Amino acid sequence: MTNTFSAEYGRYGGGVFVAVTRAGTNEFHGSLWEYLRNTAFNARNFFSATKPDLKQNQFGFTLGGPVIHKRTFFFGSYQGTRVRQSQVLSSATPPTTAERAGNFSTLTKPPNDPTTSAPFPGGIIPSSRFDPTAVALLQKYIPLPNTGNGAFVPLSPQPSTGNQFLWRLDHSFSSSNSLNIRYFRDDGDTTSQSGNILDWSPNPQGLKVSNYTLHDTHTFSGSLLNEFRIGVNRNHSQVSSSGSDQLSTYGAIFPRVVTPQLPIQPRIIKGT
Repeated sequence: MTNTFSAEYGRYGGGVFVAVTRAGTNEFHGSLWEYLRNTAFNARNFFSATKPDLKQNQFGFTLGGPVIHKRTFFFGSYQGTRVRQSQVLSSATPPTTAERAGNFSTLTKPPNDPTTSAPFPGGIIPSSRFDPTAVALLQKYIPLPNTGNGAFVPLSPQPSTGNQFLWRLDHSFSSSNSLNIRYFRDDGDTTSQSGNILDWSPNPQGLKVSNYTLHDTHTFSGSLLNEFRIGVNRNHSQVSSSGSDQLSTYGAIFPRVVTPQLPIQPRIIKGT
């Protein structure tokens, strides 16, 4: 439901999924499944020099049956999702080997000396003017071009893992009264990469959702029916940085922050 739903569905304004959970029966029933995608079946991305990785497996099972014949039933399911894929990041134009050594003589507009505002002689910056922190960051994080036009087009690993668990118990007290309880849990995590430089600061993200539900239905007469429902949701979201480096790690005079990490990474765009 995307709009005009009643107040019973709470505070969510973007949309509500209404799901019906299967119940057990007087006979045992189950199922198994596996869904597969693989790099071997895919084509190369137009902008990438190599084929992006993709290995996706979704697998699981369901099982339901009686606990007490004609009175109590159970149903449970599990689904696991494993995705190992890479994404083509937007291309960067990193410094060449010569530029890393301070040689910008091939540029139509060579860099200026900030102390004189005049261009460096011959477009070459002396190594004595290099900032040691910048050099350390350049050596660790800034790659060389990997294409013929001087660009760097990376494939960023973006793995994700998910586990979903569900169990439900139904009990019939009488022909006019029944009760069911249900538990659902979804554990998922993924890792993303912002910007266009690999390994700068990968961001692992995790989300754990738990849902407990109790539902009682009582028929008083042919014209009077009562439903009692109560549910509890627990959401636990985690976003962190897997890198522990800070600017101070590389010699910069920079105060340590609460969560050790480098500043937000700018995109590499080299001028001419």
